[in-house]
Amino acid sequence: MSEELFTKIPIKDIEEIASKEENKRCFDCNATPANWFCVNNGIFLCASCAGEHRAFGSIISNIKSLILDKFNEYQFEMLKISGNKKLKDLLTEYKIDMKQVDRLILFSSKLLEYHRNVLYNKLTGKREPEKIDPEYALEIMENFKVNVRPQVT
Repeated sequence: MSEELFTKIPIKDIEEIASKEENKRCFDCNATPANWFCVNNGIFLCASCAGEHRAFGSIISNIKSLILDKFNEYQFEMLKISGNKKLKDLLTEYKIDMKQVDRLILFSSKLLEYHRNVLYNKLTGKREPEKIDPEYALEIMENFKVNVRPQVT
């Protein structure tokens, strides 16, 4: 990937967003520090959970370090419009308890596909997609009908 795709976004701008109360703790396990960011889901994670998300594959969870990685404009804009609260509110709206659902199933579900589309459409100026029927929220998205947990090597 070409280096010119990445801009020099000041670390203080990234830290300002990450330091919001809602983003200080890991979305998955509530641990601190949450210094990893899942770009396509718009959530902040601890190192341990970020490692688990990496095993899901980048289509489900595209992970970046807030400290070690560079962010391009798209990724930085995603930082600004998303956050843990946004996804937690969606799960609450759909009455989904993260403690009761396997994370791979949750993050490969039609509901999270909808969430990613909402974020993407907001960034690109497109209309918000139609809400998903709660009955189908935890069904595996079409691209992942065979739900096998990826091997961690």
